[in-house]
Amino acid sequence: MQKWFKILILPFLILFLLAGTAMAVNITIYDGRGYNGTGIGFEMGETEPGMINSLDWDLQAFLYEGTTSTLSMGGGYHFIDGFGGMESGDIFFDVTGDATYGTEGVSLQNGYDFVMDVNWSGGSYHIYTLSNADNLVDVINYNSPYSSPWQYIGGGAGETEVGSGNFSFFNDGTGGYRYYVTGFDLSFLNTYGNEFTAHFTMECGNDNLMGSTAPVPEPTTMLLLGTGLLGLAGVTRRNIHKK
Repeated sequence: MQKWFKILILPFLILFLLAGTAMAVNITIYDGRGYNGTGIGFEMGETEPGMINSLDWDLQAFLYEGTTSTLSMGGGYHFIDGFGGMESGDIFFDVTGDATYGTEGVSLQNGYDFVMDVNWSGGSYHIYTLSNADNLVDVINYNSPYSSPWQYIGGGAGETEVGSGNFSFFNDGTGGYRYYVTGFDLSFLNTYGNEFTAHFTMECGNDNLMGSTAPVPEPTTMLLLGTGLLGLAGVTRRNIHKK
């Protein structure tokens, strides 16, 4: 095979391999609650304003692998055992783009459409529609009220179950985090185009974790990228012939 042909096909081979590679992307967004600490990007190494700032309370990242629709979380907070007598809450999802959080999150439901009711000690979860705030529990209101909601206690009463599954917990530095949970299947969101805002906190609201998926590149964008790589390969080919 001639050298120019190898150079020509290499960019497309790279694109093909990248498209078929499962990779968790950090989808963490700023939680809108100010900055407390000396960490990175407002979430790594920080907790909510006025709260205890230590790794034990630090919720650091939402991660999402779109190919398998898998959600993960990482941080210094022990998701299974909790810390200081404060337990992990449930995970809430907005798919209609009206979630409110930070100082704007003044109601209990805050626009979330689904809840992942997590059995942390049992390693399992059930996902329900969320039509009102009747089955939601607020965080300790004198602590960090804008971190709400904390927990769902309906057990499915009056709501529709749309998914369930099991998750895995790691405390060995997996993903670069002190504690890491993964395996939350969000394939039920395929109907909504895979765009969502996620929220998680602990009982006291000491830290508030938010995540959001970004739109995938449009086909025209990928076409332009491919065309650009093809042009680069052409320039490289001409340079080879000149030599």
